[in-house]
Amino acid sequence: RALSPRGDFAEDALVRELRSAVVRGQRERALQLLAQYDSAFSEVRPSDEVERLRARLQVTVASEADAGASRGTATERETEDGKSSADPAPGGSDRAE
Repeated sequence: RALSPRGDFAEDALVRELRSAVVRGQRERALQLLAQYDSAFSEVRPSDEVERLRARLQVTVASEADAGASRGTATERETEDGKSSADPAPGGSDRAE
């Protein structure tokens, strides 16, 4: 691909590299390759495989976001000793009565 970036097999080589990154779980690398694909081949319709890989990456990103959201809410925080501590409710008092 480096020797002939616009050659006959450049698109195929980039798709293979993208597939490899996705299969190996190299999300950042896969996103970089996808951006390269979009830039280099903007004049052609993406192959079905590229669309499947793009969807797979989006599912991965969404899953990571969901996992982050399930780790805690905006009203909880983790203290230095690893224990969870709830923030006081808005307008509420954090004083003991």
